[in-house]
Amino acid sequence: MGYGKGTLLLPAEGEVLEFSKSMAPRVANRVETDQIMVDGLGIGDVGDVVLRDRKTLAKEGIMVIVVPVEATTGKVTADPDIISRGFIYMKESGNLVEQVKRIVTHSLSLKKGRIHEWHFMRRSIEEDVAKFLFKATGRRPLIVPVLVEV
Repeated sequence: MGYGKGTLLLPAEGEVLEFSKSMAPRVANRVETDQIMVDGLGIGDVGDVVLRDRKTLAKEGIMVIVVPVEATTGKVTADPDIISRGFIYMKESGNLVEQVKRIVTHSLSLKKGRIHEWHFMRRSIEEDVAKFLFKATGRRPLIVPVLVEV
């Protein structure tokens, strides 16, 4: 824009600029700074796990697996429902989705005695599906298993 190097002031992080009518703007001081994460209305409350998940979502996408389970018996009452965002296009990936459904059903059938241990079951589904998807696609989407008691 026609300004020479001597007329520009490009401060580095932590440098305090001083402006006055009697002298040219200058770097007057330096202060120590830390990174602060701003998330909506919250400042500094975004943890490492949240940031890691957001990076995974942006890079690899997400797959949500909803499994309806009978509350009293622990039996799966219907096929799992698969929802994908940013990972695969569902209409063109029917075969992959069907394979994931089979893996989930198989994973649950192997754990019949522990079906009421919801955390264990979610972790088991997540691990089994993650292995399969990485082999099939070379990608590692965020996998969110949801067991719904019906």
